[in-house]
Amino acid sequence: MMPFIVSITKYLRHQWLRCCLGIMLGIVFYFGIFSIQAVAAPQINEVRVSLGNSDNELKFFPSSLEFVAGQRYKLVLDNPSPQKHYFTAKDFADGIWTQKVEAGKVEIKGAIHELELKPGGEAEWVSCL
Repeated sequence: MMPFIVSITKYLRHQWLRCCLGIMLGIVFYFGIFSIQAVAAPQINEVRVSLGNSDNELKFFPSSLEFVAGQRYKLVLDNPSPQKHYFTAKDFADGIWTQKVEAGKVEIKGAIHELELKPGGEAEWVSCL
């Protein structure tokens, strides 16, 4: 009688392990899919900045920006004025990781500290703080 009880206990133990393994794999798969989607499509905060205005004023609109560390941002810079303007932000650029800068049909990567926007120009600076 003892071997029969031992084999039933082994059988139940294996079934219990299989059930637990199935549940764990289901949880990993379920949350794994959502975490992959989160990585594939991270949230990017868009901030629009005008360099000057049509009256040729040499100031940024808005005049100050606030960022949260650990988040991704896309600065959309535009120059509505009839003269070229510079966006120089060395301290900002040194404190972030620049993913890319897009201007027209050009994508620039690497350390960037200054952008020059021609009249009517627009650029996107994607970075993570």
